[in-house]
Amino acid sequence: MPRMKRLAASLAVLVLAMPGCGKPPPPPPPAAPPGPGPVAPQPEGGSKPPIDRSFAPVDSYQGRNVEQWAGLLQSANRDEQQAAIVALGRIGEAAVPALRAALRHDLPDVRAAAAMSFGVMGRVGAAGVPSLSLALSDEDARVRLAAVEAFRAMGPSAAPASAMLVLSLSDDSQRVRELAQQALSAIGSAAVPDLVAACKEKGRAIRERALVALAAMIPSVTPPVEPFQEAINEPSTPLRLAGARGLARMGPAAAPAAADLAAILGDADAVVADVAAEALLRIGPPALEAVRGVMAGAGPEVRMRACKAMGGFGAAGVSGLKEALADGEARVRLAACGALGVIGAPAAEAAPALVELLADADDGVAARAAWALGRIGPPAVEFLEGALALPSAAARRRACDALGEAGPAAAPAAAALVRAMTDPEKPVREAAAAAFARIGEAAAPQALEALASPDPFTRDAAVRALGVAGGAVVPKLLEVLRSPASEIQGLAAREALKAIGAPAAPAVAALVRGEDKAMREAAADILGGMGAGGVGPLVELLEEKDLELRRLGARRLAGCGASAGTAIPLLCRILTQDPDVEMRRGAAAAIDSIGAKDAASSEACAKGLLDADGEVRAACVAPYLAGAPDVSGAIAQIAGLAKDPDPRVVRKALVALTSDVPNMLANMGPLYHEVAIPAMVEASRNEDPATRCAAAAAFALVAARDGATMPFLVRLVTEDKDPTVRAAACRALPGVRRDLAGSAREALRKAVQDPDPGVREAAKEVLDKLGG
Repeated sequence: MPRMKRLAASLAVLVLAMPGCGKPPPPPPPAAPPGPGPVAPQPEGGSKPPIDRSFAPVDSYQGRNVEQWAGLLQSANRDEQQAAIVALGRIGEAAVPALRAALRHDLPDVRAAAAMSFGVMGRVGAAGVPSLSLALSDEDARVRLAAVEAFRAMGPSAAPASAMLVLSLSDDSQRVRELAQQALSAIGSAAVPDLVAACKEKGRAIRERALVALAAMIPSVTPPVEPFQEAINEPSTPLRLAGARGLARMGPAAAPAAADLAAILGDADAVVADVAAEALLRIGPPALEAVRGVMAGAGPEVRMRACKAMGGFGAAGVSGLKEALADGEARVRLAACGALGVIGAPAAEAAPALVELLADADDGVAARAAWALGRIGPPAVEFLEGALALPSAAARRRACDALGEAGPAAAPAAAALVRAMTDPEKPVREAAAAAFARIGEAAAPQALEALASPDPFTRDAAVRALGVAGGAVVPKLLEVLRSPASEIQGLAAREALKAIGAPAAPAVAALVRGEDKAMREAAADILGGMGAGGVGPLVELLEEKDLELRRLGARRLAGCGASAGTAIPLLCRILTQDPDVEMRRGAAAAIDSIGAKDAASSEACAKGLLDADGEVRAACVAPYLAGAPDVSGAIAQIAGLAKDPDPRVVRKALVALTSDVPNMLANMGPLYHEVAIPAMVEASRNEDPATRCAAAAAFALVAARDGATMPFLVRLVTEDKDPTVRAAACRALPGVRRDLAGSAREALRKAVQDPDPGVREAAKEVLDKLGG
């Protein structure tokens, strides 16, 4: 802060401190019981709320009196000084004389600490305002910073210092300026006159900051319009921007400035112009005349911003926006569509014009028109239904998008959307299906009929719409399930009930317990896709006399995933004791799907690994390892599966052997090399190409930590007889350890010469990733 300014500030403080001069201090806060008082609401603009301290009057704190704590303010020990700051603040008014003295100390650290104590006091520190005001002109920025922070904490109690805080808006320190603005905002209406006076300081930076501080008070305080209105007519861009932002925050209260705001919609600075448009939008209908007045003969940028502003005028702005829909500039039409969408249902009269824009040459305009029609809702549905027959496929697709945006309000067009799902253009069919699904329950009658459609888009959309509809349509779906018009309809009804989920579970469970076997089987299929809601009835099926139903129950439990955990004991018994292979398969698949990790499941799956059926053995690998108490022993047993005659078992074994390579290498050490890696090598010689591809992936996972498998991976890249395996091995190479990258590049360079084009392409792609 320049020297002359500091002198002026100090003089102002002295005048302020004289009896009978300056502003009268606010009345002291009422007494309150010990403990923190209510927190004041946080003003807008980023400032913190004032601190409302309500402590019982005391002369000491934690065994020390004011004099002792004041002495510690001078301590070189930071912890002691910090404790003194808090203690003196907690003591409150009794500490004010000592803090006043400390504010005159020779050391800046002590002066700053004293100011901080006033900040701890918050609103009860009003008695220190005159002395603290003097600190605003201190030579040390730390002291000034602590002072403005204390005034922010005081809130309205700091009102006598508002003139000095206004001067601090020009402080050399940016942080002091920021906190001074927050302190003025915390003071509130009492600071408005001083800020308004500062807004008249022509040509000074303080004017812009005063405008920002005034704007930050809104909406808790409504300052006068004039300072902002005058600012937007200034040649200075920062002033115009500050004025426009303030008016935008004022909303309807800024109506007297509407004409001036409209005049800067074409401002040379685009940000100023955009903020002016936002301010006009927030003013609303009172700004209509001013906005319409500048549109005639204005450039496209002004017309565009005027359209955006009219989005806040409601029905009053629709007439002007309809005219703008025919503007020759795409950006103006785009803005008009957006504004009409913001207005929503009151813009119904613009619906026909918006439908015409669905075929606009500018795709952005067409998309925004569809969005606006969807926002208008029911009044636009009739026009959109007609648009589904337009010759332009793009327009038909946009009409579907708009109906989807309207959601349940588009129910009157549901039948038309069903027809649109057979449109010759795939994008139209997809958009129609998506829109139909968003209608939900309101489209239930059409959706139930559409379940029998031979068109897959239509059936899928019907299933999704019924899934959104929820439990309300379950009785009708059960009727369709009992007497479907076709097999397709019956299958689609099942999918719809699965999509509904839990709300449909009780009714479907009742079918499982019925007499009709076909219905019981259908219900079991549905419950398998419902998660937790289907577990209980499916477990009941496992105890049925009918073998087919038992088998179905076991298979469908696998679809319930982790939610079927309660069925694990019964599934383990079936896995180890049931003579029927289909039952064992279903039980093993369910245990695997559930993700069982307990010892009992692991023990059952260990027996399952010895099953004569390969599918059972494959499903038992993962849960066996997950719950095994001896992981090393389990890995050794799984490694033995590399010679299993069923490739599915070998692939599952490879996945298990590399499920946690870092921990396996760390915990098993040489044993991993002795049992796991030889098993991978064995799998890499399997006759099944898919198994050798899995071996390549396993080699790469190990090679990310250990180079022992790198030669085997390279062999698959360069020597395997099947090109799909060679290509898969190439794609696995980027995962190897960095120091093996040289070997990887060498193998890939050979693969670039491979006779198979697929291998060459994979090699080039990976080589590029590795940097050639």
